[in-house]
Amino acid sequence: THWIVKASEGHALGEAAWFHGSHLVTELWKEVCQKNCDWDLDMVGVPYIVHRNDLAKIAPYFKLYINIMKEREEKDSAFLNKYKGIQMGWGTEMFGYIFGAAHAGIKHEVVHGIQRRDVSSRPGTKQE
Repeated sequence: THWIVKASEGHALGEAAWFHGSHLVTELWKEVCQKNCDWDLDMVGVPYIVHRNDLAKIAPYFKLYINIMKEREEKDSAFLNKYKGIQMGWGTEMFGYIFGAAHAGIKHEVVHGIQRRDVSSRPGTKQE
């Protein structure tokens, strides 16, 4: 079955992110959250397969959370240091996406095998 067929409005898909299961991502969410703060985060990374209506709901919050985090990163070295284990800066747009989805109330099915990597291993893993 094609991955795209499995996605529908209200049912997005995303590859399990390299930070999947990280308590630091959840802590970051609690610190910057504006709405749905008890949401169980979908720790997904690219590719995201999302119905366009769901993406329209996520997009403004995706940008909102990126801006919140970037502002904190630039002004507060303690904030940046607190979350260095999840590579703030490099990962901010991924966190912005999952936080925007949580804010909008859009769930993702976490899947494995839709991302094809041909350039490097995931951060923090051994190159095979």
